[in-house]
Amino acid sequence: MRVMKFGGTSVGNAERIKGVCKIIEDSLPSKPIVVVSAITGVTNALITLANETSAAKRFRMFNEIRATHTKILEELRLDPRLFNAELTLLTTAAKKQRKCSKKVLDQFVSFGERFSASIVAATLQKRGIDAKAFMASEIGMITDEHFGSAEPLPTSLNLIKRKVGALTVVPVITGYIGKTKKGEMTTLGRGGSDYTAAIIGAA
Repeated sequence: MRVMKFGGTSVGNAERIKGVCKIIEDSLPSKPIVVVSAITGVTNALITLANETSAAKRFRMFNEIRATHTKILEELRLDPRLFNAELTLLTTAAKKQRKCSKKVLDQFVSFGERFSASIVAATLQKRGIDAKAFMASEIGMITDEHFGSAEPLPTSLNLIKRKVGALTVVPVITGYIGKTKKGEMTTLGRGGSDYTAAIIGAA
């Protein structure tokens, strides 16, 4: 197996995503495990959205985030409904948002990686590659409750090894984020996507 990590710049636009998918395709014999960051600039935009107190400004910021991803979907000729469910969840969160705790912020910023993983997996599928997007928690990234700077639990390594080892698809995994035992979203802190890839590699 080969763990491949792609940062925000690498998935920053449609052409770069095509390039990433070509690299992954060329690496199929080594059984790639793909970890992706959010599209460049999106995490910062989500942080701004989470901290914004003006409903009008939140609405504008949400539309900018949506437009960034919609443009990439159009250029890659992917289904425009690819992550409608996530956009609905983000819309609901933005409407309800009043006070931004670390716990709330982790929920907001998780959407960046969720969007990018979906796009990369869908692009690979369009190239005829059996790929699937996964939340890191789905492959065993279970963390403590230190929101904003969570650490994986000691049991995560064996869980990741077992779950990833059982996959028959090319996994495209969200970097940066995990979940607690209670199912609450956490992040590993800035630079956490690199950390995610390192943890998976160690596992």
